[in-house]
Amino acid sequence: AIPPPIILPPQPFQDEDGDADGPPGSGADAARAAGRHQDVEDHTVLSDPENLFRMEVSETFLRCVKLRYDQNNAVIELNGLKIAEDRTFADLARYIFTTLLAMCLPAPAWVTQEYLALFPARGSSNQSKTALMAALKKHLIEWKSLLQRFLKDHEDQVELLLTYEDYCSAEGVFAGSDEQGSEFSDVFVNVFKLLYDEEVVVEEAFDAWAAEKKLDAAEDQVFLKKAEQFITWLKEADEDSSEEESD
Repeated sequence: AIPPPIILPPQPFQDEDGDADGPPGSGADAARAAGRHQDVEDHTVLSDPENLFRMEVSETFLRCVKLRYDQNNAVIELNGLKIAEDRTFADLARYIFTTLLAMCLPAPAWVTQEYLALFPARGSSNQSKTALMAALKKHLIEWKSLLQRFLKDHEDQVELLLTYEDYCSAEGVFAGSDEQGSEFSDVFVNVFKLLYDEEVVVEEAFDAWAAEKKLDAAEDQVFLKKAEQFITWLKEADEDSSEEESD
């Protein structure tokens, strides 16, 4: 039988001193997690504060997944990290989502031994598009309410889409990493459709993302071209809905 989710008693948020009395993910807990990162070989990547924060979010979220935390308790853990690092809820959401993507692929080098079981085994990265999307859909359905809670408006959602694009192209914070995000390049638009169907990202955010990408140089519009038909479909569906309402 599957054990029930762990329901933790309410925990206080981090105090002003950031000591161990705060929730996991703050103060001393964050320092211990940072210490574990020393085992990762690529110290150049780890010298970037944004990469360190990304992996802190990922490790905190993976702990929530492994221990089957109730979503309210996951919020407590992640909010403690947000406070400790002076970040936004959108920052948490962006890296929670890329962690969900990573969980569909063999574990990258920064993942510690205790979380390897949450990832497919090495050698299984060349799985079919159908299997990749099925794995992502399973993870997203389980954790979409957490993303929805952290994505406060469509501007936050645009930031998530831009981070997803960086993940697929190994750019930005993912440059030089072994995240294997290119595995999602061929299903880039499928992921867009899944985010829309599961009500994680709204039409206005997709439109704003497309408008922003149109300002980029032609060589930087690779993913915009992949998503063109989907963006067009959204507009046509919206127009059809408007016409039906006017009738």
